[in-house]
Amino acid sequence: MCKKRRIPLFLQGDARWGQQPYGNTVMADCGCGPTSLAMVVCGLTGNTVWNPSVVAQYAIEHAYYIPGFGTSLEMMTEGAQAMGLRGVQVAVDSAGILESLSAGAPMICRMGPGDFIDGDDTHFIVLAGLGDEGKVLVNDPLSEENSQKAWDAGKLASQMLEAWKYTTAIRACLRAKPGAGPCKRA
Repeated sequence: MCKKRRIPLFLQGDARWGQQPYGNTVMADCGCGPTSLAMVVCGLTGNTVWNPSVVAQYAIEHAYYIPGFGTSLEMMTEGAQAMGLRGVQVAVDSAGILESLSAGAPMICRMGPGDFIDGDDTHFIVLAGLGDEGKVLVNDPLSEENSQKAWDAGKLASQMLEAWKYTTAIRACLRAKPGAGPCKRA
């Protein structure tokens, strides 16, 4: 499942998990958070155990699902850490997007109204990498159509509310100074 693309595209309405309960609704309706995180976990670690169904169940069991809201923002850092990733919240601007993706760090973004969601709702998407001419490759768990386009970083940034960049926990430890933080040797 992960081998065809570095960051696979999972759709929240996929028949394998779309009708799975997620809080007071189903994944197809409000599972963009777990589906986005599953894409990044699978793409960076190669661990296919963390599919959208399993990530959604983890969110519910660990109180990362908030009734009336959906997936908590803490899921994008704390939950990601439990899955072998280091997620860091980053500034919402086009320079930061291009810097993160150029360094090979995919991003999860919470989008406000615009090209990805209407009204007062928000929606998580994945910025999977860079394509031709520095355009951003998006994995939208709600839309194959949006996922086939290359996007301008500025246009994406103008619709973002929050963003996180990801590396594997091992990769983060390799970059850490010896003896620093969670990578400290016993």
